[in-house]
Amino acid sequence: MKPPTHEFWKFFDAHGENLFQREPSFGSIFEHLDQISHPIVIVETGCVRGTDLRSMTGEGQSTIFFDKYLLERRDPEFDSLMG
Repeated sequence: MKPPTHEFWKFFDAHGENLFQREPSFGSIFEHLDQISHPIVIVETGCVRGTDLRSMTGEGQSTIFFDKYLLERRDPEFDSLMG
């Protein structure tokens, strides 16, 4: 069941294969996060090294997936924390 982040899962289904061997693990992470009803915070210590979604293996592109997920799941309660 993925209702809280329906648009994210469309993105993941379209681009997840570009994560190569990391796709199943990332899928599990986001499925788990979908089960959490309270607001979440993800601290990403990496960075985007490019915007080519076909070149994600070993390039820190997980930031794009975390960003897309959190933007859709955005909680107005936390907007004030973002500055």
